[in-house]
Amino acid sequence: MDHDDADDLVSSAFLIAWQRFSTSGEMPEDTRPWLFGIARNREVLALVAFDGLTDVQAATVLGCRRATFRMRLNRARRRLRDALEPAAGLPSPV
Repeated sequence: MDHDDADDLVSSAFLIAWQRFSTSGEMPEDTRPWLFGIARNREVLALVAFDGLTDVQAATVLGCRRATFRMRLNRARRRLRDALEPAAGLPSPV
């Protein structure tokens, strides 16, 4: 990843963390692993969506099993979907 992409990833991770904090009012006691988890979810999506890797290839890049990668990908997609959902009570776009 180049310097600009790394900056974007860090900025996005902190933005998500701040949004979660402002919504729930709670932060984990040890925030470092939590922030890495947020960044890792974005990395999982990027490997598939932007880099076009298969789940086997992406799992190899991350040094995990295919099943672990699929679980992370599903979790990241769910969190992205939740973040992009319109506010409660508003009609969703067609």
